[in-house]
Amino acid sequence: MFQIITAFELKLKLWQSQVKVNNFMYFPVLAEYNPKNSDEFETRFQDFRKNSQLFAIFATPFLVDITAVETKFQMECIELQSDIQLKEKFNQSPLLDFCKLYLPKETYPVLHDYLAIT
Repeated sequence: MFQIITAFELKLKLWQSQVKVNNFMYFPVLAEYNPKNSDEFETRFQDFRKNSQLFAIFATPFLVDITAVETKFQMECIELQSDIQLKEKFNQSPLLDFCKLYLPKETYPVLHDYLAIT
């Protein structure tokens, strides 16, 4: 889901920049309409961008930059990224199954608790 929202946000930015220069290729109906509030796209995705590293921990746990994530997740992310067998399981499993089956509370209490909250 993280990738879908990120791609959608990039498309919105592209469309916004095109509309600003009166390029309505993807929105021919908008040729008669010019959005007044160009900051609307920015405010809609503000929370999403603020939490992008947090989403990345779960969407791409083996690629996330450890120094960029919240301190409380760093040690467990290092352990996770260092486990070759878990990386293989991650590549073979749907994300939700991977989190449920291979992130036990005993080994990854902070990540596990965060997932239980969300």
